[in-house]
Amino acid sequence: MLNRVAHTAWPNTVCGVVYQGSERSTGCQFSFTCDGSLARVPSANFWVRASRIAREALAGSVYAPVGLATHYHTLAVHPYWADSLEQVTVIGAHQFYRWTGPAGTRAAFAMHYRGGEPLPGRAPSSPPPPDPLSPPVLQTVAALSEFTAAPVAPAPLPEPVAAPADNLPASGSVRAEYANSGAWLTRP
Repeated sequence: MLNRVAHTAWPNTVCGVVYQGSERSTGCQFSFTCDGSLARVPSANFWVRASRIAREALAGSVYAPVGLATHYHTLAVHPYWADSLEQVTVIGAHQFYRWTGPAGTRAAFAMHYRGGEPLPGRAPSSPPPPDPLSPPVLQTVAALSEFTAAPVAPAPLPEPVAAPADNLPASGSVRAEYANSGAWLTRP
């Protein structure tokens, strides 16, 4: 997601990227913005961990295997656009992709995170997100040193609090109500 913030084809704020498309009838780019997940109270341990990781990422820490990926999906679905992009890696249950051609090169990542996030929520109207089948024309070209931040050493992860075993779903299973999460309601 932060790769999209740095890419010239997307907004240069985290919320701008995350909520882009949430007003469309075809579904959201990030399913949690439309599926009711935001109404749930997060687990305190996971919230602390996610907050720390987010701060490190915004400070410049990058998980190297993701590389120049701007698209991803769970292995449970196969979006129409997946075959048109170059697969970068598979991490856990997610496949990561980048555009081919100039839009998939480091030069396309010329935007700088500006901070100043808007309040969360659905935007009244915004331009449609870029179509992965039509890579954009690059608007600017920046030197690698211009947007490379010094790496931040990750802090050790807190020990997870074990949940009772009878509350855990079977390994690799997806709850029925989330089985189609991330699938387009209709093709845009």
